[in-house]
Amino acid sequence: KDVAGKAKYITDLLVVRDNALCYFMLWIPSAMEDVKFIKAKVMEIYDEKRYGIGADSDATAGPLRIDNFVIGLDDEASDITDELTTRTERRQIISIVGMGGQGKTTLAQVVYNHPRVADYFQIRAWCTVSGVYQMRELFFEILRDVMVVSNRIYDMDDDGLAGVLYKCLKQKKYLIVLDDIWDSAALDALRRSFPDDNSGSRIMLTARKRNVAS
Repeated sequence: KDVAGKAKYITDLLVVRDNALCYFMLWIPSAMEDVKFIKAKVMEIYDEKRYGIGADSDATAGPLRIDNFVIGLDDEASDITDELTTRTERRQIISIVGMGGQGKTTLAQVVYNHPRVADYFQIRAWCTVSGVYQMRELFFEILRDVMVVSNRIYDMDDDGLAGVLYKCLKQKKYLIVLDDIWDSAALDALRRSFPDDNSGSRIMLTARKRNVAS
């Protein structure tokens, strides 16, 4: 309970509507020692329960399944789940923005694996972008969650892969997670493969800068 109380005291989200819906995770400088303590306790809990997640692993983690409770994230996960599964039918971008090590990827994983989210979307795909990336690999990472990738597809160039992905997502209600995205270039290059069919599709980002989805 002490750990949960400290986590609730340290972590907060500020919702800002500016082109994309951004969730800003605010850091409280005066609580640095508390943060270290909480991270250590969370790592122990995850290790003991074999969740497969340590402290924040924004750059490397994939969509691992997590139990419904994650200290300090319940309310935020619920709010983002509501944004993903309600409101406009237009394709929407939802961003989780904050400094490195604040649990953005963990929060995105909790939402991605939420039963309501899994039931709502026909297609879900997870792609880790990071600071250094190759567009070809990003296409393949998404396509592997969407379809069985044949040798013919592996031989395609980037334009061909973009076209295949577009056709797979066309007229489908999809959720694409772009984890640890550093700038807007990767989003701009991938966005053309994400159809806007008024089907309630969503793109969810984790990023360190608010202007990535602008």
